[in-house]
This record gives sequence, C-alpha cells and structure tokens, in this order.
Amino acid sequence: MKDDDQTANLKATNPRTTRGIKPAAVDIIRKKNWSDLANDGGSLRLRMAALKIKHERLGSDVSSLEAELEALRLAISANKIA
Repeated sequence: MKDDDQTANLKATNPRTTRGIKPAAVDIIRKKNWSDLANDGGSLRLRMAALKIKHERLGSDVSSLEAELEALRLAISANKIA
C-alpha cells in the first residue's frame, strides 16, 4: 500500500522535478521510498531528484531544499576527498 501511494505521489509530481533524470532513475525512485533515498542512497543525481520530490511532497520552501541540496553536495565532495 505504501509503495502504491508513493508511486501515485511521484506520478503527480511536477515534471520539472524529474527533468534531466534518466527514466531508469525515475523508476528506481518510484519503487523505493523517496524520503529514505534522499537521505542515504543512490547516486548524486538520483538523491537530488529524491530530495526535490521529498520537498515538493512535504510542501517545503525553496530555501530549505537549496540548503539540503548544498549539504548533500558538500558531503559528497568530502567523501571524494577522503
């Protein structure tokens, strides 16, 4: 049931959210819990798409999304350096 709700939510997502994301990546987001994926899984592009969907679904403002995306970029940069 939960997966069906998330798939329905993703299908209702603004198309701009998934623009530039490969269809296979969008399918992965549809099959997984996008909030879990945004927190700890997948490639940078996949995680960024999941974060956008998460914020869109939660009705968050743009500044909180931008802050979370920047934190993700910094964390990934730190992991590449380490």
